[in-house]
Amino acid sequence: MDQQFDFIKQRVLEILKNQGFDKLSEDDQKAYLTQFSAEAERRLGLAVLPQLSETAVIELEKMTNQDISPDQWFEFWNNNVTDFTGLVDKTLKDFAVEIEAAFKM
Repeated sequence: MDQQFDFIKQRVLEILKNQGFDKLSEDDQKAYLTQFSAEAERRLGLAVLPQLSETAVIELEKMTNQDISPDQWFEFWNNNVTDFTGLVDKTLKDFAVEIEAAFKM
């Protein structure tokens, strides 16, 4: 997972733990965490990328080729996406509802 979205893995892990994730085998935990984190990252990308200005897209392209800290990524997203934190929260809350439904099946 890209360093710019490292925080997603932690949020997805919290969501999964609320669904009894810790009762799964270690192999299943790794597989689920990887799959659900990738899906959460994809959904968040779909939510934030359309909000970037042309200048921000150019800056993003440059940043992806550099060693950027999570704090620098967070600053970039906060500066370039209106209510980034709120958008992340909503996107991940919606995803959590879907995860909960999947675990109930």
